[in-house]
Amino acid sequence: MLAPFKKPDNAAAGPTTNSPKNLPKIDSISPSSPVDVIGDQNVLVLGKNFPEDMRIKVTFPDGGTSTLCCAQIMKLTATSFVILIDFNGNPGRYGIQIIDTDGETSDSFSFVAKHAVQDPKITFIVPSNPRASKEEQSIQVYGFSFQKGFTIKITFPNGQSATLSGRQIPEQTPQSFRMLVYFNGDPGSYSIQVINPNGRKSNSFAFKVI
Repeated sequence: MLAPFKKPDNAAAGPTTNSPKNLPKIDSISPSSPVDVIGDQNVLVLGKNFPEDMRIKVTFPDGGTSTLCCAQIMKLTATSFVILIDFNGNPGRYGIQIIDTDGETSDSFSFVAKHAVQDPKITFIVPSNPRASKEEQSIQVYGFSFQKGFTIKITFPNGQSATLSGRQIPEQTPQSFRMLVYFNGDPGSYSIQVINPNGRKSNSFAFKVI
């Protein structure tokens, strides 16, 4: 009578398989419906399994695509990151998709960028505290939604105001501009306000001249 077969201790237990890869997944964004402003804006993306050194494929309403990477992806963790994206005044349905270093992709996450009349906004100036010199000096101003041909209302410490335009604003983009100002040796509290050609006004931005 034959003895029963005994599997050797080191015999293979059968074919092995690799553990399934945890693919990235986008759950939501904030704001959920961004405004289609011209210029970069921050959009927070939430989900899971976000890898390092990833890229983001963006699909536009017209079907075109672009890729975000590097400095356009900030504050990256496994569950969140911030993208810098420019909707360039184009509302509609967009899609974003994560691509990892192996070429694996997440599902495309769809959202709608809405159109709204956006007031211009001044966020900061450089230098933050200009000197009260008696010569015309250059001030760099940052913000968003600055339309070509805007003017600047500047209010002086005595409450009077003046308008800057033309050559006094030699460089303009939707997110920044350079203005030439003459403080005439008068320190104190000043403010500036952008007025777009469509009549929309920015916040009144206050600063001190020293």
